[in-house]
Amino acid sequence: MVSDNVREAFFVDVIVHSDFQGRGIGRQIVRLAVKEMTRRGMKGLHVDCAPSHAGFYEKCGFNIGVGGWIDMAQKPRQNPT
Repeated sequence: MVSDNVREAFFVDVIVHSDFQGRGIGRQIVRLAVKEMTRRGMKGLHVDCAPSHAGFYEKCGFNIGVGGWIDMAQKPRQNPT
C-alpha cells in the first residue's frame, strides 16, 4: 500500500503464496487495507494490475477500468504522429 497520506492510496501488489491461495487471505488483506485507509481519511484507493488479476480486485470491490504500462526494459514503440 502506498499513499500520499492526504487524499489517495494504491496497491502495488497483493500476493499470497500459492500454497495458501483460495482461502480468502488476499481479500482479507485488501479489506483491512481499505479499512485503514478509510480511517486515515483517504478519498480514493486504486490498483494497477494485469488483466489476469482483475477478477480478484473486482471481487474486492474495485471497479476495473483502463490503464497503461510502459515496460522500460523493452524497446519503446514508435509514437504515430
